[in-house]
Amino acid sequence: MAPIPQLAAMWGQASPFSAALNSMGPGHCKQEQEVLSPSQLQSAVFSVMQGKTGKVVPAAPSEGAIKMYSPEYYYTCALGGIVSCGATHTAVTPLDVVKCNMQTDPQKYKGIASGFRIVVQEQGVAGLFRGWLPTLLGYSAQGCFKFGLYEYFKK
Repeated sequence: MAPIPQLAAMWGQASPFSAALNSMGPGHCKQEQEVLSPSQLQSAVFSVMQGKTGKVVPAAPSEGAIKMYSPEYYYTCALGGIVSCGATHTAVTPLDVVKCNMQTDPQKYKGIASGFRIVVQEQGVAGLFRGWLPTLLGYSAQGCFKFGLYEYFKK
């Protein structure tokens, strides 16, 4: 049986996310932040997983929040893009190196595992990270503009 029908059968018609989605409607913006102890948090997570409650996400605290569409908001979005895109693409650089080697010399690099093994044998572990700096800089710039400018032009 597929996982989704099993989850639907476990939760019935109401998913654990329905309370969070319902709380996003008009008139539900001013909820109090509920602070849970670690044991209460663990109990709440188990209750949600067992379908006993629908509450998943408490409201965010309003103190110290970044004002929407302020310069700080755009800087934060841009920084989020830099960190998310730059870091994730840099982390998969070794896989990209092997993929490119497989495309340029398919006789030598027959698969991913053998590709990793050949690169490490011939160039050392550092060979897997060839091109990490341009990847980091390029994808960080892409994420910066994508996340920051999207929010700017969305309004």
